[in-house]
Amino acid sequence: MLKEHDYNEYCRGMGIINSADLADRRFDRIDWLAEDLLKPGLSILAGAPKIGKSWLVLQLCLAVAKGEPFLGNPTRQGSVLYISLEDSETRLQERINRITEKASVNLHVALHCSPLGDELSMEIADFTVKFPDARLVVIDTFQKIREQSAQMSYSGDYSDVSFIKHVADQLGITILLVHHTRKMSDGDVINEISGTNGIAGSADTLMILKKQKRTDSKAILSCTGRDIEDRVTELDMDRETCIWKAVSAPVKKKKEAMPPILHKLIAYAAEIKTYDGSNAAFCAQFCAYSGEDIAPNALKRIMNRWRYALEDAGLYYLSVRTKNERRLAVNYYQPDKPLLDPVSAEEEAALWEEAALRKKAGRGAEEIPLPTNDDAPSADRDAEPEEIPLPTDDDAPPADRDRPWQYFH
Repeated sequence: MLKEHDYNEYCRGMGIINSADLADRRFDRIDWLAEDLLKPGLSILAGAPKIGKSWLVLQLCLAVAKGEPFLGNPTRQGSVLYISLEDSETRLQERINRITEKASVNLHVALHCSPLGDELSMEIADFTVKFPDARLVVIDTFQKIREQSAQMSYSGDYSDVSFIKHVADQLGITILLVHHTRKMSDGDVINEISGTNGIAGSADTLMILKKQKRTDSKAILSCTGRDIEDRVTELDMDRETCIWKAVSAPVKKKKEAMPPILHKLIAYAAEIKTYDGSNAAFCAQFCAYSGEDIAPNALKRIMNRWRYALEDAGLYYLSVRTKNERRLAVNYYQPDKPLLDPVSAEEEAALWEEAALRKKAGRGAEEIPLPTNDDAPSADRDAEPEEIPLPTDDDAPPADRDRPWQYFH
């Protein structure tokens, strides 16, 4: 993997990266947990006591565990941990049997956990280790894990929520905190969340469940966040099953279509299969093939913006900066064909150790190509290759990754 010191500069210990490198850097794809509603990170569901929040989050937990839609939004299936700190096993049993005909082995429940702090973070981390497909952890309620204090402060609220957000970000999962709202109404429902603005300020997604009357079966779910558009959904609870259903759904924006030039780029990549050279030369060859007239920087910008759509079509690329130019490695494989066996973490480490030794022996950093799957140590190989080329189709990711070249950042 590329080390931070390969592309970062340091100012008194502060790691920085220039915008050109940042634009070209490949990050792990962040998939929706519930499409257009929840992504990995920290989310908060707030509402008045006994309004149906726990029913709603239990419904979400089961939907993710089964890979079924939640309020009409497709979900990404995976293991779920529901930490229910206000319920008993018998109550949870009754609720699960009421809202589903078949429970899921992917949904795990806990009635106790450590208070907010390192021990809690380790408990959540242990869950993700035991269940590598972990997607969601729900803590019901947030107040139960906090240090009880009569004094509220913005810094205290922000610090508590930021701690949980850091855990979610580090583990790459969604953590949902169930919280309460104030008694007083406000023109902005976000201001009704109990506590200071420090709670709302640190969360990625906020959902507020609100009824006109407590006895109503209907409610309004207001959602806002960093990754979603503001939305208001009218819900109705079935009194028999206690399942919330979306009566109205927000109008979804039409998804932007991939630019036609990228369809030509995919066709070109499918023809050449691999490329290793400068950005400028690649752009010139592509323009000659496609009849397009576009500058190398403009082509790269479009590629960066649509990187994951290109990957879905089988086109993977990696941009590497050298002292004199930016080099590009392109790799194409048929999306319906499986990748080759991945290198192990030990093999990958050996490749980078070899590259470091070559650098120490006097070769410039810009002359040390990235390792490929062919360069992995092998007992039946007679000799080490003289050169380590940029990634090719053989560069499958480590076994615990599901995307090619994920480990090159």
